[in-house]
Amino acid sequence: MNFEDAIEKAVNEIKSNHDKIINDWCKAYMAQRYKEGKSIEPGSFTLCEQVPTFHIGKDCMVKRYWFEDGTPEFSNKNE
Repeated sequence: MNFEDAIEKAVNEIKSNHDKIINDWCKAYMAQRYKEGKSIEPGSFTLCEQVPTFHIGKDCMVKRYWFEDGTPEFSNKNE
């Protein structure tokens, strides 16, 4: 298998298992919070997702995920 085929296979596996990967990651995060004595009640933390941006000459297919305590406030530039 050449490099391009290996990359395509890895990307396809991630795409087909995306929901399970995120679900497992969230469960692990909640378990860690619980172990540390932090709340896992709704509103105590939020999973944030950054939508990919595309730059001239460079496609970015990566989404960024992270957790924030509480419910973050997002500004709406369209208001």
